[in-house]
Amino acid sequence: MTGEADKKAAFLRAINVSGRHMIRMADLSTLARNLGWQEVRTVLQTGNVLFHSSDQPVSCEQALSEAFRAQYQWDIEVMVRTPAQIQSIMEQCPIEPETGQLCVIFLKEPPSPDRVARLDANKSDDVWVVDGTAIYVRYAQGLHASPYSVAYFERHLKVPGTLRNWRTLTRIYETLVSG
Repeated sequence: MTGEADKKAAFLRAINVSGRHMIRMADLSTLARNLGWQEVRTVLQTGNVLFHSSDQPVSCEQALSEAFRAQYQWDIEVMVRTPAQIQSIMEQCPIEPETGQLCVIFLKEPPSPDRVARLDANKSDDVWVVDGTAIYVRYAQGLHASPYSVAYFERHLKVPGTLRNWRTLTRIYETLVSG
């Protein structure tokens, strides 16, 4: 039997986006269950897996990445967070979402402070803050009109990441803690 401490969310990078790495959510759930994870469910169609496992988040990341490699020959980055980590990210958000689209980019690991210091913050009206393994971004004109894509941050910080909008993140958190 699993407990509250075993709840986790896996955020997968580049699943079912732009026709790449297309996978049915039922197949994704099966892949996760085959790892021994319990109470597996997916949220939306873009690679969000909620599950219970007593394994540490980094072990879960490695296991799911390896399962994708073995089953599909895909190199998929996976970022696993606990409900407490997601709650902390939400509570510590330094940006008010009053206008624009608020998003969080989950990073695989904290970037080097030197790389963060070299980021150019003057490319648009967007506002962003790097905080540990999270980047908070408010897109003034929407994500697709911004120079601050996930690819921009990955290229400059040299750390993989995956983006979720605030509404999706809130839904994932609420589902994780209520289920």
